[in-house]
Amino acid sequence: MLILFVITQLLGLYIANAFLQENIKTTIINDNPNDIWNAIGLISYILIFTGIFLLVMKFSKTGKILSLMEKVVVFSTTSIFVYLFVPELSFLFAILFLALRILLPESIMLRNISAIISSAVVGSLIGVSLNIIPVIVFVAALSIYDIIAVFFTKHMVAMAETLKEKNLALAFAIPTKEHNYLIGTGDLVIPLVFVVSAMSSFFAETADKFLSNVLGLIILVMSLLGIGITLWITKNKKMAMPALPLQCLFMIIAWFVFNFFF
Repeated sequence: MLILFVITQLLGLYIANAFLQENIKTTIINDNPNDIWNAIGLISYILIFTGIFLLVMKFSKTGKILSLMEKVVVFSTTSIFVYLFVPELSFLFAILFLALRILLPESIMLRNISAIISSAVVGSLIGVSLNIIPVIVFVAALSIYDIIAVFFTKHMVAMAETLKEKNLALAFAIPTKEHNYLIGTGDLVIPLVFVVSAMSSFFAETADKFLSNVLGLIILVMSLLGIGITLWITKNKKMAMPALPLQCLFMIIAWFVFNFFF
């Protein structure tokens, strides 16, 4: 998990830097990075996607539609990733990587590589497109949703079981002798969104690159601590746990404390 987390965050930060240099951003609701409506828009998109996913789970027993959804995500994010560095090879590389994923559908390594690329691209793109206040609103709302989805409606648990069964790259797989852990891509995307936005916002205000990097490191460490505590509870209590609430709580506290002193 530590390796997956570190690779995803470092790759995401590298991609975010490329996005910033090329002035590449995405429009969520509007082009104002400080508008809270963009946070509401992100939550709405997640709810819509979740609804579609649940409907497909219910009515598509073979899982072919879910597999198609995964392939669209893998192809699009891989092509964006390669385009940033070797534009003329982006389409070809994405096709070859997708073909490899299709030929080796049971490969956990390929699944995790696909999830790393997808998480790094999506997290960095959202992070460079929003300033920190909308991001804080977004992650706070998403944490509440995560609690409801795991403990009350329990549809997140059902989705996790489907991802595990179909070996889809919408979640990371960490098999051990004791338990086959499943970490949702959101648990690595959200820290990346937060750290990219926090670093960009802080640097824009202070022009201090060193302190901006220190802030990013502290936020990532606190996020990793949140995941670690969640996995510890999952292992010892033998129960499904949402990772985002502790992650987001620790990251928000780290951001407030750091900005209070600096």
